[in-house]
Amino acid sequence: MNTEIAYDRPVDEERTLGIGDMLAAMWQWRWLLVVPAMIGLTDGMSRLARFERSFEASMVVQPGQGTGLPGIGGAVGANPLGGALGQIFGATTRTATPFDRMRVTLGSRILARRLIERHDMLRRIYVSSVDKETGGWKRPTGEAFDLGERFRARLKLATWRPFDDEDLALHLTSGIAIKEIKDAGGGFYRVSYRHRDAQFALWVLETVFEEAQSLTQEQDLSEAKDRMRYLESRLAATTLLDQKQVLLALLANEERRMMILSAGLRNVTGLAQVVDPAMASSRPSEPDIPKDIGVSTLLGMGVGFAAMVVIGLLMAERGTGRAGRP
Repeated sequence: MNTEIAYDRPVDEERTLGIGDMLAAMWQWRWLLVVPAMIGLTDGMSRLARFERSFEASMVVQPGQGTGLPGIGGAVGANPLGGALGQIFGATTRTATPFDRMRVTLGSRILARRLIERHDMLRRIYVSSVDKETGGWKRPTGEAFDLGERFRARLKLATWRPFDDEDLALHLTSGIAIKEIKDAGGGFYRVSYRHRDAQFALWVLETVFEEAQSLTQEQDLSEAKDRMRYLESRLAATTLLDQKQVLLALLANEERRMMILSAGLRNVTGLAQVVDPAMASSRPSEPDIPKDIGVSTLLGMGVGFAAMVVIGLLMAERGTGRAGRP
């Protein structure tokens, strides 16, 4: 006779993870919301303390209309003669204007060397780094600096070196802003530069802009002379009448272009014409307190809240796991 004995087996009742469990766990780590926020607030306050007031010097310019005189390998404006010459000799035309080239020249080392030689601009901008006794550049000193130099050398990073024309070129590239004025219907640009000294900012802006225009004009004049020599050599070697007519027309245009360049009529040659002369602002810049302090504080709070959510989920999951085990 078979007797079956039934045993009552306990059934594990698994708890599900609820919002209340997670919130309770997050509340235990509520200090994580405060600490990153305080760190962000401290960082914002430190950046606010390091803020240096500056004055802006600006001018409004309009690129010249250009002469539309083509050249071998490059042209300013559209001209059918340039296309004809390209078809004859296989040359290509460029669409960059003299104003575009001048904008590139503003951050070039060629212009930087010119500014150093003529105006001693490198020493005037980095005057705090000039040794008044020797006239050379002052190398920073101190244990922190030496330690940082050794660390950068081990990482194959650039170490300290005296300032040169490359530093001036980088400074002008980042310091001089050229922005198109959208409200004016296009074709007008605001050129600006900032410095803690209003008159110095005005001097830098006017000097750099003037020298950039002069350098671009000199380069255009040199290119025009090279094109004339090339066209004259092609004209002497060409026997076809059609090609000679094209070359003669181009020579006439190049001669007129050289006359305009030599006369210094920059608004005609395609360089910038000053519409609103350079002036320095009378009011210094002000710190953006909501951006400097508010953003960093909110970012710290966000990091702290994310950490609270992760820790709350982990703790709540551990609690439900223990509750579900027999």
